[in-house]
Amino acid sequence: MNFFHIFFTLNSILIFANCQNIPDSRFEQAGVLVNEKIYFFGGILQNKSHNNEVWYLDFSNSFNITSPSWHKDVELPIKYDLGASCVSLIDNFTVFLIGGRISPKNYSSSILVFNSKISQWSILNATGFNSSFASRIAIQSIINNYGKIFIFGGRTQGKSTWFNDMNVLDITTMTWTTLSQPQDITKSVEYASVLSNNQIIYIGGRINSGKSLIDMNNIRIFDTKSLNWSIKNASGDNISARLGHSAVLTQNGDIIIYGGTENSTTSATFVSSPQVIPLIAILNTNTWMWSNPNISQTNAPPSLAFHSSVLYKNYMIIAFGQIITASSFVTSNNVYILDIQNYAWVTSVNSENPSQPTVTSSQTSVNLAGDKPSIHNLLFIGIGIGVGSIILIGILSFAGFILYKKWHQKLEIIPTPGNIFP
Repeated sequence: MNFFHIFFTLNSILIFANCQNIPDSRFEQAGVLVNEKIYFFGGILQNKSHNNEVWYLDFSNSFNITSPSWHKDVELPIKYDLGASCVSLIDNFTVFLIGGRISPKNYSSSILVFNSKISQWSILNATGFNSSFASRIAIQSIINNYGKIFIFGGRTQGKSTWFNDMNVLDITTMTWTTLSQPQDITKSVEYASVLSNNQIIYIGGRINSGKSLIDMNNIRIFDTKSLNWSIKNASGDNISARLGHSAVLTQNGDIIIYGGTENSTTSATFVSSPQVIPLIAILNTNTWMWSNPNISQTNAPPSLAFHSSVLYKNYMIIAFGQIITASSFVTSNNVYILDIQNYAWVTSVNSENPSQPTVTSSQTSVNLAGDKPSIHNLLFIGIGIGVGSIILIGILSFAGFILYKKWHQKLEIIPTPGNIFP
């Protein structure tokens, strides 16, 4: 009897502990995909309090929304929301948080760096840093393959100052550059953005004083190579203007947008707003045509704004956000999955059987009867490859050492509870 009593007690404790490992509902958090994990930083909770929590979802094994694999990581050194986040495409594990609404407000830096491998926070002291980012919010960041982070627009916390400048943080040199912008580029916030073929595509958002929304057919494009702006006029299905929406870029170049709100006064005191129409839309970047896909509402999310969404393989993962059609202020902590191959809301992702890329049938000519290389030739080739590999490894190691030293000269490690130090 004692054995069963102990077993029941321990089992109850384990179930209770497991049930507690779920984040509270929230919105305005930052979200980013790091390999097989989606990280979420800060946000505003249902009780309208700001927080410094860090959570992640693990997709390395099969994932189901009925029992999502939530994990809590080391907390932020500050409370954080409405900022920009991105992951380095050079190492694929370093996360940058830039700007945002922070508490305490007199914090020493507005660039935080999170090493997701060892759960360690540090401050980045970039040369030429734009001090207005100490209080700049409602922005998004885009990083390219060369280690340059682009941040456009935004506003100060009190809405007194709006910006239309483009800022560039080069993470290879730890230098910050603020580019001069043409006056016809509208000051805007709470837009959605994606990077496609070295061009950043900006969709929707609020302009100037915040009383007007940007027409969804007015697509602003920034070329990250020439550093020039251009405008594309989209057409097709009617897509209502919105802010607080999200966007992902698919492998075929389509942009999928989800959610948002038409109410330009959305905040933690917000009550209700009509649903944007359509909730999901697709922009073809070859024809610049909008389309409204016909998707079953089974397993579909409510109308969310200020949520997080990322593209994981062939799935658009959506989490958290404010339910804008609720009769009172309500936030979500649910996860939703859109299968972008079949355009259906699903409940699971099977990571053990990843989707295969589409294979196009074609004729390929292969000469199987060609001359075979001699043993001596193979020997010389092998020696050449071996020596070349050693030299290349030496060069890369030296370059990596120099870059590592530069990094640590610019970084200040932040001792937070749960830090793991190398």
